[in-house]
Amino acid sequence: MRLTSLTGKQKAAWAAMADHRMVICDGSVRSGKSVGADIAWLDFVRHGPAGSLLMAGKTQRTLERNIIDPLIEILGPRRCRYVAG
Repeated sequence: MRLTSLTGKQKAAWAAMADHRMVICDGSVRSGKSVGADIAWLDFVRHGPAGSLLMAGKTQRTLERNIIDPLIEILGPRRCRYVAG
């Protein structure tokens, strides 16, 4: 995955997640909401409070496909791994 500058939807998703505890993103498929959410998540994991964190999705597979797989692709398998269970 090659990241370039963020689109409007990506910036909106990132900004919303910086200001709120919970955000529900809605819009057309492939508009970039997930990339903005991924970047916001990484920022929160790095700078947020210590403790357990939760990712939620409609199904486990949609969470993997939309959030986890792109994070692994962005960060690389040496810095990010997913263990189901």
